[in-house]
Amino acid sequence: MSIINVPLNLQEKLGNKAVEELVGLLNEVEEKSRDRSMEIVESKFEKRLVEESFSIKSELKEEITQVRDELKEEIAQVRDELKEVKLSLIKWIGFFIGQSALLLSVLAIFLK
Repeated sequence: MSIINVPLNLQEKLGNKAVEELVGLLNEVEEKSRDRSMEIVESKFEKRLVEESFSIKSELKEEITQVRDELKEEIAQVRDELKEVKLSLIKWIGFFIGQSALLLSVLAIFLK
């Protein structure tokens, strides 16, 4: 509560009781004004907080979507590389089976 000094001339004209009531009224107006200001500030703060949280959510969603897309691309690349390795292994296994069959045939001919 603030201290209000009422000028002496006003105190004499109004009287002590009226001065006390005037000071009380001024204090009440000040308190209500302060409360209203706080309500306005709180309202603005809440609105700004909601806006910022929405903005952050949107940014996070975009980044998550981007990371998912990048992961999908990389997974697809890894799958393609694995297919190539698998085909290469199958070719080499076929080659070694063929060579083994040829070697066994040559050995069978020599052993007869």
